[in-house]
Amino acid sequence: DYPEYLVSCGLDNISSGMPARTLLDIAMVTMCAACGQNAVLIKLNPQVAAFFKAIRALQGQDEYCMDYLDAYREGLLIYS
Repeated sequence: DYPEYLVSCGLDNISSGMPARTLLDIAMVTMCAACGQNAVLIKLNPQVAAFFKAIRALQGQDEYCMDYLDAYREGLLIYS
């Protein structure tokens, strides 16, 4: 048996120096979440925060999608 381990990465390094960094960061966060990555280091902005809410809701980590719905009601999901 293998011991349990956690995986993280520094996403800011991936998009450093690139135009439209937020787009690259969001794409990479989505890919990391799909692969089961546990944590990322990233500059948080409203677009990235909205994607984190959506990812948690779709992965079943947000019971009844309450955090997602609260963020929507407060106008924090800028992609709505």
